[in-house]
Amino acid sequence: NRQHSDEVYIANLYQVFLNRTGSSSEIQHWLIIYQQGVSKNYLMHGFSNSTEFTNLCASYGVTRGSIALTEERDKYPNVAKMVVNCYAVLDRTPSGSEINQWISKTRNGGSGTALVKNILQSREYQNKSKNASDADYIADLYQAFFGRSCNTSEVQSWKNVLSNGVSRNYLMAQFASSAEFKKTCSAGGISSGNITLTEERDKHPGVAKMVAGCYQILGRTPAGTEVENWVKKTITTGSGAELADGFFKSQEYHNKNTSNAQYVNDLYTAIFGRTADSRGFSSWKNALDNGTSRDTVRNAFYESAEFKQLCKKNGIVDKKNRYLNQVGWDLKAAFQWSAGMKYSKYTATAAPGTEYYANYGFTCKTGNCYVMAATFCEMARELGYDAKQISGSVPLRSGGYGPHSWVEIEINGTTYVFDPDFTNETKRNGYQITYGQSGTWRYNRGSVMN
Repeated sequence: NRQHSDEVYIANLYQVFLNRTGSSSEIQHWLIIYQQGVSKNYLMHGFSNSTEFTNLCASYGVTRGSIALTEERDKYPNVAKMVVNCYAVLDRTPSGSEINQWISKTRNGGSGTALVKNILQSREYQNKSKNASDADYIADLYQAFFGRSCNTSEVQSWKNVLSNGVSRNYLMAQFASSAEFKKTCSAGGISSGNITLTEERDKHPGVAKMVAGCYQILGRTPAGTEVENWVKKTITTGSGAELADGFFKSQEYHNKNTSNAQYVNDLYTAIFGRTADSRGFSSWKNALDNGTSRDTVRNAFYESAEFKQLCKKNGIVDKKNRYLNQVGWDLKAAFQWSAGMKYSKYTATAAPGTEYYANYGFTCKTGNCYVMAATFCEMARELGYDAKQISGSVPLRSGGYGPHSWVEIEINGTTYVFDPDFTNETKRNGYQITYGQSGTWRYNRGSVMN
């Protein structure tokens, strides 16, 4: 009823239990313990079990006795401390009943991560932090997970991660899986748990970073939904080249009216995710200044080993691999996929090259003989065959010859023709046939396509 302050209460414990005055450092020691979520009963338990009180009782010839701990927060003080750390981001101290309830949940099927996540996703926190900056949110993560403040370099490091397109939930997952947090949970005797990543940008942070790099050339920071949509498209039906092309061919980028120098810098930023080296910059700028088209230069970036390695590292599956995964890594299955695409008229010249036609076919799943042959050729090469796409001609019903394309593969010393379009149009076998074979077209072989 006297409603003493916590400091006075602890001072009284020294007087009552130990028959002496506690020093300021001793009082401060117990005050810190009390502020970490335990009850005053826990403090009495600590004094009653002390060696000093035990010896004092023995000197008087009386039984020491003991104080029973009945509350969850007193039985599990390390978990109580974690709860208090979480409530600090709400700018308030939890009540004893709140601490007990959270400890019960955490120890009975819960985890340390679930505790922190529930606090950070609570309506109370959302209302408090709806306008919080990234720096403020990062500071709250340090407080809730680690029970400590963070320095400037730590904040900047995590801000850099966020700038690469991932969500705040991704950051929370990194904190949850950290060695520091796992050590804290282990000290409390609870499971650390984990955060389930639900957004594609968080599941594929490398691709999200590529998307963020593409937005840099537009001079703006993308919304989370923009990054999510691009990541989802890229990993399901797209490619790294289509991702970058989506920006370079956009009206928003066209309106920037960039110089050749800026265009080269943008290529390095969006495609390689880095600044241009002086030698590379000069080489590509000179090529543009001397009349090489921007499309040609950009495609050269896509075909570079650096870009292909970056896509592979970030889990962007090459389209030919994606379809091989679907149909099975088998030459005939690959042929049937190409022969089964919807026929559509398309430019019938060798000039664009195999890669160009293949990209069109894998993206649109429709095309003519050049497109069908190109997609099969690319998949055959991926399967280890020395496949060559041929641009030639075949006789027309109306007379003369018309342009046509097919694939050659040498197997055991014999050159075979693989013609997906022949199968598509005639419904007859165009798989592994020979030149001049009865029932096939009369092939007028032209040149091997690039």
